[in-house]
Parts: sequence; C-alpha cells; structure tokens
Amino acid sequence: MALERKIQLMDMTLTPVEEQRIERRLDSLERRLSHYPSSNVVIVLRPHPMQRQVQVDLHIHLTPGGAQLISHQAAETVDHAVALAIDDVLREQERHHSIRTHEASYGVPSRREAREHRQPARKNLGKLDDEMSPSAD
Repeated sequence: MALERKIQLMDMTLTPVEEQRIERRLDSLERRLSHYPSSNVVIVLRPHPMQRQVQVDLHIHLTPGGAQLISHQAAETVDHAVALAIDDVLREQERHHSIRTHEASYGVPSRREAREHRQPARKNLGKLDDEMSPSAD
C-alpha cells in the first residue's frame, strides 16, 4: 500500500521544482517505511519572512492509533527544510526500530575503546612504575 501523503501550505505557494523535490524525498521515505503499510505523512509548511526561513512540521503515523514520528525543522529553502525534517524522522525511526528489536545501541558505534584496551589513568601510572621496577633488596 502506498504512503498516504498530505501537504498543507500556510500562506505560501510552491514552485513546480520544489514540489518535485519534495515528492522525490517522500518517495525515498516511502521506501524506508515499507514495513509499515498503513502509514501516512502530514507536512505543514509555514513561511517566516522576517527570518527568511521556512518551518516544516512533519508528522508520520506509522500505524493507526500507534507510534508516531514527529519533526519540526526550519531552513532557508523549502526543500532543505523538508530534507532536514525527513533525516530527523529517519533517525527517530532507527531509534524506534532498535528499541523494538532490543538492540544494544543504534547508529554509529561508540569511539571509546573497550575497558581492557584503555591506557591506565595518569594518577595510577606512578603506582604501576613502582610495582614494575626491580627491587633492590
């Protein structure tokens, strides 16, 4: 089943190029949400002329009466704001999926080394040197 889409424009109009870019982003989002057949998307676009920005409110209902993914983003252009909102929602969906499948973490693994591979703390270095030096008995 196709992703149900609804775009609401508040005091603004979109150019055909902007509509095409938004549709392309939504097609990509639809492929990522293929496991949720009854999901629908609501995009609300609001201009802020004094700030020269467009605010995007993106709501995705994954299942009727179930989980929702929500993002609020703003940028100078409509397509950039929509791209930021969709990226934000995809990260949220990744977190939702990792929690549901009981994964230990999501996204990029930690850059920390495992405890057994770490260097000893500086305050303990003096104690280690004393223990490792040969005794002059």
